[in-house]
Amino acid sequence: MRLGGSIEASLIVEGYWFSATNSNQMVNPWLVGSAQAGQSAVVRNNVQFVYAYPTPQDPDTAKQSSTAAQPGWGYALLSASFGAMVEGNIISQSMLIDELGAAEGARGYGFEVTTKPGTYEDGKSYTQQNNILRGNIAYHTGEGLRISGNWAGAGSIVVEDNVFVAKTGV
Repeated sequence: MRLGGSIEASLIVEGYWFSATNSNQMVNPWLVGSAQAGQSAVVRNNVQFVYAYPTPQDPDTAKQSSTAAQPGWGYALLSASFGAMVEGNIISQSMLIDELGAAEGARGYGFEVTTKPGTYEDGKSYTQQNNILRGNIAYHTGEGLRISGNWAGAGSIVVEDNVFVAKTGV
């Protein structure tokens, strides 16, 4: 999802998905023009059945597929995201475990928040500000919530009322 994206009430069968502000480049008129006001993402009331490839029940016997596209991760909030609302989502690796034969807790996170200050076209450094992760569920994941990156300058990141049924909670 690119800057300002919204995804609500969707079923997602995927190896990972994310929202970010840099879109693989550091030119972002909305971010710098608004001084990170508004919402960079709305991710609400979605269900993701995490997929990974290969798995015991779906092996890559021909060895011609890239495993990078389907690593078995959940949703990540990245870069200089601001005002993001990540609420009421369910990320489950049950399909991966029950139908595809992956070992429970062997794959990645349900939710990830990763920040790294980045210098944008106005010459200023931006990082995550004013994001909320509330009322989400990560079920049968390796990690419920992964927090990583350089948090220098990040602020007002609220994580509350989530449920993580995972090998490692946080």
